[in-house]
Amino acid sequence: MSLFPFREERHINQLYETDDIYDFIGRGTFASVFKAVSLVDGAELRKGDTVALKVFNKRDLTSEKMRLDVINEVEVLRRINHKNCVRLLDYFQTPLHLVIVMNYVDGTELFKALRDTVFTEAQVRFVTQQLLEALDYLHNVVGVVHRDVKPENILVTLMENDEFHVTLVDFGLARSLARKSGGRRRLGSARFSLRAMPESPSVESPDSHCDSPLIATPCGTLNYAAPETVKSLTQSGGQLATTPDLLARMDVYAVGTILYVMLVGKLPFRHCGNKLQLVRRWRPDHPSPRRDGAACPTKLLN
Repeated sequence: MSLFPFREERHINQLYETDDIYDFIGRGTFASVFKAVSLVDGAELRKGDTVALKVFNKRDLTSEKMRLDVINEVEVLRRINHKNCVRLLDYFQTPLHLVIVMNYVDGTELFKALRDTVFTEAQVRFVTQQLLEALDYLHNVVGVVHRDVKPENILVTLMENDEFHVTLVDFGLARSLARKSGGRRRLGSARFSLRAMPESPSVESPDSHCDSPLIATPCGTLNYAAPETVKSLTQSGGQLATTPDLLARMDVYAVGTILYVMLVGKLPFRHCGNKLQLVRRWRPDHPSPRRDGAACPTKLLN
């Protein structure tokens, strides 16, 4: 009996045409992403559609928590339908792999775009607006916190009017937020719950694995972490405290840090060594962009 509540297929290449070398997009901790073309019609796609395949090797998912994390990612993506978020099209398993199928975004990581391009004030404003609209939707409509907002997880596509369209990707760390009854909450005010994910008749509840610490994510993440996040590490021996008030604000703070990077061209804080060194040396005061003579608009500095 399969450990995963995904439909079973014999092989990826029966459904999607892809090349392990030429169509490779990138690799994360447990999965690789490939560009592919659909060979069949489906509920959310048509034959010939270009898609992105997030492929997990079952052999790498060695613990129950890892397996439940993949199930949780699918459950979160099933609930999302927003122009600035990647969209789930299909998911299935083969004897060797788990596959999450998403719309293909013909864009560049914001991290790379910032390396190659000087953004105008108008472009910065539009990118920030789209990110905040995506978070507003996730926090207040879907009831989800992303938990890993950073330039590497943001794709930007240059449009004809020289503006960038934003797509937020990689919901592998996303978790459910408790919904308060009555009224629309302010962005970033959502509260976290381990039991807020609605049950699905086909997918088991992810309650038991919703406490994955952000400290376990890729090294760059803490560069975009809120002060509350950094402080919680010192108070809990290196583990991130996923408190109710903290998680949604982490997403919003990360956008603020990204805004700073787009305007100034560098991080307000830079950390390249041991994470706990960053925690011990953390200060609540951001250095002024004036100090480095950054090319930041004067009216913003004033």
